[in-house]
Amino acid sequence: MGLAETIASACRTRFNTKVAAPNALTVQYDNHELAPPETSVWSRFHVLIGPIDRVQNGSPATYRATGLAQADFLALIESGTKTILDLADTTSNAFRSAHQGGVTFRSPSLSEMRREERWWVLSVFCPFFADEVV
Repeated sequence: MGLAETIASACRTRFNTKVAAPNALTVQYDNHELAPPETSVWSRFHVLIGPIDRVQNGSPATYRATGLAQADFLALIESGTKTILDLADTTSNAFRSAHQGGVTFRSPSLSEMRREERWWVLSVFCPFFADEVV
């Protein structure tokens, strides 16, 4: 498994085990399609991998990938925002200073609450890094 797949798998696994499964949350992961459900609350989850830089020379060399795991929580306008605010807190707590499958997460941040068609949307951004020795 390459570094990108290792990172994506670790991020998805952490989100699923700590947030989605315990809350019976329907999730559209970035590696598959999902029509928006008719339920009042659901989520989209993306893993964005940025540059992979050499951080240690020599043999073996160490490369570091940085990036962002992003969880978007969506709730029907008429259902209010409390549930997605609670899910954002749960996600922040699950990722803050955590380690999963070789990935180290830093402090998450939240977007402002926004509307997309019939949904309230709140995003949680979880920065990370992962090292690979080659």
